Amino acid sequence: MVLQHESNKSNLVCFRDAGHNKLVLEKEVTDLRSQKARFEEREQRLVQLEASHRHLESTLEHWCKVVHDHCLGLLQEKAIVGPELLRMKIESLQQKELLLAADKGHLESRLVDTWLANLQLFYWLIGCLMIWFQL
Repeated sequence: MVLQHESNKSNLVCFRDAGHNKLVLEKEVTDLRSQKARFEEREQRLVQLEASHRHLESTLEHWCKVVHDHCLGLLQEKAIVGPELLRMKIESLQQKELLLAADKGHLESRLVDTWLANLQLFYWLIGCLMIWFQL
């Protein structure tokens, strides 16, 4: 009977340890599932960031090509600073546009003056012809 009692005690300790081990394993499984969920979220975020990175790289490459194509006449040492070089080119074009607009205004004014002078000359000639032919 003592032997059976010892055996029951031993079994009870084993069951208690098994129960404790089961709880520990369940907690570890829960932790692992949580870690797996976080890992999958991070993995999805990484895929999104990689796609965004590829898009941004493509856009940057396009802008660098624009700078290269349209800013060739500017200083070579400035070629390293793409945005600055492009800004310089844009400002230069804006300045030229202002000068051309001013020149256009001046030429239009001269054209009107010339047209008015020609019109006055035309009326003077008509007057002279009228006197000449005494109309």
